[in-house]
Amino acid sequence: MKLVNVIRRSLACRVWWPLLASSLLAFTPAANAQDFHHLDLHFAGGFTSPTGDLGAHLNTGWNVNGGVGFNFTHWLGIDANVLYSGFGINQATLTALQQPDGNSHTWAFTLGPIIRFPVSSHFTAYVTGGGGYFRRTIEFTRPTTALVPFYDPWFGILGQIAIPANEVLGRFSKSSGGYDIGAGFQIPLGHEGLKFYSEARYFYVPTEPTNTTFVPVSFGIRW
Repeated sequence: MKLVNVIRRSLACRVWWPLLASSLLAFTPAANAQDFHHLDLHFAGGFTSPTGDLGAHLNTGWNVNGGVGFNFTHWLGIDANVLYSGFGINQATLTALQQPDGNSHTWAFTLGPIIRFPVSSHFTAYVTGGGGYFRRTIEFTRPTTALVPFYDPWFGILGQIAIPANEVLGRFSKSSGGYDIGAGFQIPLGHEGLKFYSEARYFYVPTEPTNTTFVPVSFGIRW
């Protein structure tokens, strides 16, 4: 009986405890890595301020953007982004060109690195930049009305209704390569890997005769 008890104590000490310790050690890195994902998805929106010569002709506009990235480590990754910014043409420019109304928009498709600096467990700053393809379009328009068909299922009436619309008087587009540089911050939202972020970027696109320069400020969600 004594020999059996000694064997049991020996097995309990030499087998189960090492296995339990190994399990705990294996779990610890996984727990620390819960918030780290190699794949990065993000979507945001905000306002865009035109700068330089462009700022003399356009009003402050808006933007929506999003993209996908790959994180090599906690602090280094690469992002592919798509951004759309819309602007109105200011009244001084419309008057000088004798146009009733107008607007402008820019598409940006960029790729670049993102470098993060963990300030604390709940706040991370980062810098980013890169380059890509840009397309700027300017339209001059005139308010008008358009007739669209409609059907009323209650009375069985088929007809047309006039709605406000814009008639395009002229459209001018330019495409070019360009670059961007920016900075931002992100904070966790409590859900695994989900973060709120805000950033500002400066875009420079050499489009003659007026370079396309603007600063979008965005607020969004990153995972």
